[in-house]
Amino acid sequence: MATKKPTATARALQHMPHFGIACGDVVEAEKSQIDNLAAAGYVDPDDAAVAYAKGQGARTVTLDDAPATAELAAAGDTAATDADATGA
Repeated sequence: MATKKPTATARALQHMPHFGIACGDVVEAEKSQIDNLAAAGYVDPDDAAVAYAKGQGARTVTLDDAPATAELAAAGDTAATDADATGA
């Protein structure tokens, strides 16, 4: 039987359409996935941010695709730089 990995939650700071996540949603995933997304600026894992989102009626989206999350996080710095350059 597989060991269940620790999970964590975070508030989405931007849209991630590949995962069906909108800005403001609560994201639940393996802790390592949340850590990667937070490092890239996609989510805020602070308890207060999650509590705020839930208080605003945010939906919770569970991520199961660890490899795709890692790819998104790795591309995060480039995407942020591109958006800054284009004003998007």
